[in-house]
Amino acid sequence: MNLSNDLQQYSLHTCPLKTFEQWFQMASEKEENPSAFSLATSSKDGTPSVRYLLFKGLRDSKFCFFTHKQSPKAKDFKENPKAAMAFYWHNTGKQVRISGTVEEMPPITVQEYCQKRPRLSKAATFISKQGQQISNKEDLLNEFNQCLKTFEGKEIPVPRHWGGYYVKPLEIEFFIYGEHRLNDRFLYKKENSEDTWNIKRLAP
Repeated sequence: MNLSNDLQQYSLHTCPLKTFEQWFQMASEKEENPSAFSLATSSKDGTPSVRYLLFKGLRDSKFCFFTHKQSPKAKDFKENPKAAMAFYWHNTGKQVRISGTVEEMPPITVQEYCQKRPRLSKAATFISKQGQQISNKEDLLNEFNQCLKTFEGKEIPVPRHWGGYYVKPLEIEFFIYGEHRLNDRFLYKKENSEDTWNIKRLAP
């Protein structure tokens, strides 16, 4: 069976972003938290770090998420603007790996997103000192409640320390779990052309 037949058999598009959208829609119907993904970064000296975030959609063929601009991951972006993402969907028996370059969103895009968030989430973001040492949980809650009191009856502004990022994919791998660990893996690698992807079937 050739690669073209394989893609047809597993309903994979020649454009991986179309396949991702279909898989994500399926996961949204069957998974408890389909938006959760792991994000791996590394510092200038190559020290790796990984954590879980929430995926906020595709925009201009790039994967979007939001975070603190002074967090360890944001520091990694400045030193080494490359990252890898991984989605794992247990109920659908699939996972997706993405690797590419990181770009910061323009402030207007961040503003538009944050305005739609729940008020309590806005307050948590406003007081966020992500990754910094704090004395105790009580002080954090007091600061949170004080923020709500300060902005009572007003819009909570988007703080300067909050930003959004894109991962522009250079490689996307689709992984389908099979019996006896005979899994199906298809790797899409970006070629020189913006719209062209080289596709390979990989061994389990």
